[in-house]
Amino acid sequence: MGICSGMGLRGLVAQRGRVEDKRYCLALQGNLPAFVKSFWPILEPATPLQWNWHLDLLCDYLTLVAQGKCRRLIINVPPRSMKSLLCTVFYPVWRWITVPQRRF
Repeated sequence: MGICSGMGLRGLVAQRGRVEDKRYCLALQGNLPAFVKSFWPILEPATPLQWNWHLDLLCDYLTLVAQGKCRRLIINVPPRSMKSLLCTVFYPVWRWITVPQRRF
């Protein structure tokens, strides 16, 4: 069951039922950086997102974890690098809407 076959992301972005929203929903399903960039204003409306290369790298590694290609991951980055929000907020939500039966 994907994210576009029930509630989840579809309930957030495709309420109007437009074709563009459905394509957008499917595009976010496999793209963690796009998901983070899209939903940052919902989580942190007063703070602009300052995307940098390290966030792309973190998203790449978390995508490998999601694909089962990386079973152990230690992330060491300086404070205020968005590690906590990315790993404990955005990543689990992205996984839950992508694979709703997944348990953490």
